[in-house]
Amino acid sequence: MAPSRVVEFYSGKSIFITGATGFLGSCLIEKLLRCCPNIENIYLLIRPKKGKQINERLEELTKNS
Repeated sequence: MAPSRVVEFYSGKSIFITGATGFLGSCLIEKLLRCCPNIENIYLLIRPKKGKQINERLEELTKNS
């Protein structure tokens, strides 16, 4: 079975995602990790919010996965 056009497009690419800790951002990250194994890097922009520091928000994101 030939890889999809999306998988081919992202193969070897680096991706920058803003809003990574939100619902859509986390869904996008999960989909990319599952379907596009040849992505070079995924960069996440995470900002402090609601009294939580960046490290805490990243930990929540990875814990919920």
